[in-house]
Amino acid sequence: MTHTVVRTIRLWATLLLSSAVITSQTACTHIMLISSYDEVIDHSASELQRRMDAFLTMLVDKEGSPQASYDSTKIFYSDYAVDLRSLKVRALSQPKNQITGQQIDLMTSSLEELRKAHESGPISADAVPTFRDLFNQSWGAIIALEMAKKRGESPPEK
Repeated sequence: MTHTVVRTIRLWATLLLSSAVITSQTACTHIMLISSYDEVIDHSASELQRRMDAFLTMLVDKEGSPQASYDSTKIFYSDYAVDLRSLKVRALSQPKNQITGQQIDLMTSSLEELRKAHESGPISADAVPTFRDLFNQSWGAIIALEMAKKRGESPPEK
């Protein structure tokens, strides 16, 4: 074999080997566009959804009684807001978790709207399903995102 043929074979072998190495490294690379699953956020969201549902159920069950008044339930709003802020701090402590932080911000706004409505007068049993749906949809979105992270899925496009 001539020197040129040997060099050509080496060049092709090098190119093929380089291509195989690059392809295998690219196939193993996993780019994270969103944070990883967080079991604490998942469980906290489920617990906070349950607490809100129980609170709204109490408002229906005790409608018109002193137990359902705003003054009697102020502590619920304060405690729930603290839990939301705590959950947001945890969410934002993880890189690429702004979506969850934004969802918690929306939940905080919804809590404030419910609080203002309650402060201005009793929450009627007829109004509770609307508030329940609002909170359940929001908590459902947070839980669904965490479950998608657990499965390794990408978040839905807006």
